[in-house]
Amino acid sequence: MAQARRLVRPLDAAGLAIMLGLCLVWGFQQVAMKAMAGAADPLLQVAVRSSGSAVLVWAYSRFWRRDRWLAGLTWREGLLVGALFGVEYLFVGIGLRHVGSGLMSILLYTAPLFVAVSLHLTLREERLTGRQWIGCLLSFAGVVVIFLRPGEALRGEEGAALLLAGSLCALLAGFCWGMTTVAVRLTRLSGAPFAQTLFYQLLGGALCAWPVVLAEGRTGWAGGLDLWLLTFYQTVIVCFASYLVWFWLLQRYLASRLGAMSLLSPVFAAALGAALLREPLTPGFLLATALIVAGLVTVMLHDRRERPRLLPPR
Repeated sequence: MAQARRLVRPLDAAGLAIMLGLCLVWGFQQVAMKAMAGAADPLLQVAVRSSGSAVLVWAYSRFWRRDRWLAGLTWREGLLVGALFGVEYLFVGIGLRHVGSGLMSILLYTAPLFVAVSLHLTLREERLTGRQWIGCLLSFAGVVVIFLRPGEALRGEEGAALLLAGSLCALLAGFCWGMTTVAVRLTRLSGAPFAQTLFYQLLGGALCAWPVVLAEGRTGWAGGLDLWLLTFYQTVIVCFASYLVWFWLLQRYLASRLGAMSLLSPVFAAALGAALLREPLTPGFLLATALIVAGLVTVMLHDRRERPRLLPPR
């Protein structure tokens, strides 16, 4: 009962400040990966950070929290969410080779749409309201704008084709993230310690990324201190510390409000990408971003039911 009371607590000033900080952390991670793409392939960065953070989460759960992990989940539920997470970040790593960090983040955050529609079709208590369907249509319209707009960031037919391929990878990554959430919602992982679920995801990311990196021969690590610092940032700050803070917030504040606030992350990513990497903010991209974020906020804020588990934003 105590946990239920914490879940319906509205956001206060402290929660708002912490969430803004988390959104900045999450928004910068795609920018960091793109910035270091010349020194280390994005998929190699995924492999390294997933491996390191999986070890950190396991050690934290075992030696600090002393969680009692649910038995019998590894080869079914654990394998499923691990594979979905791994494929998601395969698409992220490959997509970042061709599109900017802002576009990647915006399309990645279509995940809540896939969650909402999937749960609407499978669970009676998760039925969408009319306003939520309007939100889904708004976000879908934003996706259409992205795929119909010309390739302003790249020149020529080959550039436009690469931009389209990268955008499709980003959208598929969002789909896989959404299906990860659905898998947790519909399986016994919904009652498992959050560190157990997070460990399965991170381990799956590493196991999926490393074979592709090795097969493609993209193992070059040409960066210096800046690459190591950004790797530390992605591994320790993003995939470990920020996710622990996220789950701490979920124990204390209204999950739908936290989820809606997390949508600031792709907005920050687009702004940081433009400021630091000079990624173009074209009218078409800005229109698509506004439609997608407005639609997602509509879906999440009009859902008064609390989800038993929200996975950490990407």
